[in-house]
Amino acid sequence: MTLTILDRAKISINAKTDLALAKFLGVNASTIAGYKQRETVPLEQCIKISELTGVSLDWLVLGKGEKDEHQYSTSSDTILIPLYSTLAGTEDDAFFDYANIIRHVPFDATWLKREGLKPQNLVCLPIKGNSMIPSLIDGDIILIDRARQHGDGVFVLRIGNELRIKRIQWLANGSLRISSDNPLYQPEILSPTELDNTQFSIIGMCHTKIGRVV
Repeated sequence: MTLTILDRAKISINAKTDLALAKFLGVNASTIAGYKQRETVPLEQCIKISELTGVSLDWLVLGKGEKDEHQYSTSSDTILIPLYSTLAGTEDDAFFDYANIIRHVPFDATWLKREGLKPQNLVCLPIKGNSMIPSLIDGDIILIDRARQHGDGVFVLRIGNELRIKRIQWLANGSLRISSDNPLYQPEILSPTELDNTQFSIIGMCHTKIGRVV
């Protein structure tokens, strides 16, 4: 099936509906309907999508080349990574709906490449509460690599319909130890039977604390 420019625009922002695209672009649903009828998207909107997501403008507008071939273009010193509010939802992707972006945080493109981080896998989240002090304090911003979902360390977890940022350790019997850095909080142990993907999933690894963004 041949993708239209509207299809590519929605793929770029991981949107499943025209309404989600409208929210991202800051336009009415009727405007998107007009784009669809004319089978086009204004160039300034395409540039906005390209700058905020890192997708190739040639791919977005013309369908040429690879979607992410200009992800680390040397003509750009920074990559903008979305900062989301802490959300609730029944599916992992529901946590990262573009309508819930607070703002975008600039990162040095060379540093991201050196760290082996791909912008399409990255999100930022705010720390809320004191369960991870002294490592992370309320108001800190952390960079999450959604491509890293295995091993021990500090991860973003979905337990039920809530996101938690916790330190995890896999035990020899297949259970998972979930702990806070704040000693006032007791650790939890989840057995293998409690780790089914309807109630639990690992969203991504906490790569870097970048402090507060105001």
